[in-house]
Amino acid sequence: MTIAATRSLTLPAIRRRRALMLLRSAGAVTCQDLQQEFHISAATARRDIAAVVRRGYGVRVYGGAVREAAAYDDFKVTSGHVPQRSDSSSL
Repeated sequence: MTIAATRSLTLPAIRRRRALMLLRSAGAVTCQDLQQEFHISAATARRDIAAVVRRGYGVRVYGGAVREAAAYDDFKVTSGHVPQRSDSSSL
């Protein structure tokens, strides 16, 4: 990003663009990442991450966001079959 392009953006837009860059390159962005880099509050970092997620670039997780594909890595289904409970009374 050039200096002229940076000057035309507002500070929230710059933070959100950085959050998106982290999300794309590292696969995740945390509130702590943004807090440390921009010296902002946790609430501001959460709002910035929420804005990126609302645009469809990631999935919100505890403490930040991950790329959508990364959110499902822990829940890989090998057979495509979802097991059903046989006894619903045990709930």
